[in-house]
Amino acid sequence: MLGEWVRNGGSLLATYDTGLYNDVGEVRPGGMLRDVLGAELKGGAPGSLPEMYYRPTVMHPSLGEYRPGDRFMGDTQLIPAAATGSARVIAECWNLGLDKVMGPAMIANDLGKGRTIYIAGSLEAHYISSRVRSLRTVLASTVRYLARDSHPPFTIDAPRGVYGVLRQTSGGDLVLWVLANIGFKDASNGRMRQEFVALSNIPARILLPEGRTAKGVHLVRSQQSVPFVTKDGYVAAVIPSLHAAEIVHVELS
Repeated sequence: MLGEWVRNGGSLLATYDTGLYNDVGEVRPGGMLRDVLGAELKGGAPGSLPEMYYRPTVMHPSLGEYRPGDRFMGDTQLIPAAATGSARVIAECWNLGLDKVMGPAMIANDLGKGRTIYIAGSLEAHYISSRVRSLRTVLASTVRYLARDSHPPFTIDAPRGVYGVLRQTSGGDLVLWVLANIGFKDASNGRMRQEFVALSNIPARILLPEGRTAKGVHLVRSQQSVPFVTKDGYVAAVIPSLHAAEIVHVELS
């Protein structure tokens, strides 16, 4: 199904051990998505190593601002992999302490009308705990490349740590869940802050479906309607107060 999706023009991002194991935990030789990703997976990660960096080997739009010779933070674990067919290794993993290339880190492939990127580490999981800027930059540029620079479904102008999840209601309206995970709440890790930090005046924009217009924007959690404008295909509104979470309901006509 994924292969058909890509061949027909879809884009696919896979990381770490995606497709490596079958339903009972046994290694699939080469990985289930070998032909789709152009990446042959050779087994599980050999272990965790510190000082792992990714180094671009070519110029590629998915790497954003990074060029050959640059390096950015990588994951401490790496699935051994090799590019197959016409796929290209666009970044390698380099261990600073060992001064050694550990293998391919990112592999780009074109399949039919579609495109794929395989990342041999879990950059998205690493970013959750580290918040390293380079990880965010590369993940964002990779998504833009795979999306062919299409308009994002929504934008939020807020401090890092604020996330959005866009859904469609059963009635056809749009709902944006805005999660303001600002503050560290795990006392077991020795962190002192045990509460969420409130934010104010957070601008949000939601892309309108073609042929639809907005007739109202309602904040479900705070139970209020807010003013909005429509511009460049987006409905834009400001969340006056954001504490932990808010739900932005865009009523469409």
